[in-house]
Amino acid sequence: EGRGLAEQQITSYPKSISGWKSSWRKYVEKSNLLKFFNIYTKVVQLSPNEPESYNNLGVTSQELGELNWSKKYQKATKIKPNFAEAFFNLGNIFAEAKNFDDAVEIYRRTININPQFIIAHYNLGKVLFEQSKL
Repeated sequence: EGRGLAEQQITSYPKSISGWKSSWRKYVEKSNLLKFFNIYTKVVQLSPNEPESYNNLGVTSQELGELNWSKKYQKATKIKPNFAEAFFNLGNIFAEAKNFDDAVEIYRRTININPQFIIAHYNLGKVLFEQSKL
């Protein structure tokens, strides 16, 4: 019922952010990442200053194997400098690329923003271990 309502809102009010944001859940549940990507692309167009949308677009772009998805996380952190999740995702990018110094810096920044971000502590430990600094 809620999914239909979101789709009706998108059809009736194509510039409404809430309809687009509500409908993404339907597609994520079905693992339809391309539709999720298209929805968040639209949300970013409608509301270019919403950092969570850039972060979600980055996650989806990454899952789809798109290039330049790190720029979406960077945009999110520029809009919201204390956005721990977006910084964490950037740290993951650096760690995967074996750019450990930058990963350490970003994970530490994530932890400074949110000391309760347990997985950031874990990933920081993994990177420090890789560098033989732990």
